[in-house]
Amino acid sequence: MTIDRQTLTRFDGSQGPRNIGPSDGRLVELGSIGARMMAWTEETGGGFSLVEHPMPAKHLAVGLHKHSREDEYSYVVKGRMGAILGDDVVYADAGDFVFKPREQWHTFWNDGDEPCHILEIIARAASSTTSTSSETSSVRMVPRTWTR
Repeated sequence: MTIDRQTLTRFDGSQGPRNIGPSDGRLVELGSIGARMMAWTEETGGGFSLVEHPMPAKHLAVGLHKHSREDEYSYVVKGRMGAILGDDVVYADAGDFVFKPREQWHTFWNDGDEPCHILEIIARAASSTTSTSSETSSVRMVPRTWTR
């Protein structure tokens, strides 16, 4: 599904109440994982975006990268998420909240044997994201899939 983000406008309540249920939102593919866009930057007046990422077991969500204009906050709804944040490796279970600040190399993955779902708040997002390839970084990579 392709979304014309030029047509998105700030949600101001004039359209009536807005309730995004568990099967609502816009589904998009982000490489190796899907994303359910619950609130686009344009709809929140530029303050944030809200995305649900469902991840299959033992699956890398995205390669090592960093953002120059966005901070990311990940809330684990279900399962177990692993993440590299700079030089640190962290693990988060359902109910945990992980902060990934701009300019920090990071990646995340499902560290469990069951599906993992996270809600990601992308704060101070711009219309386009500037990312830097991990190929120029000395930070270690995590394999796309693995077994224990």
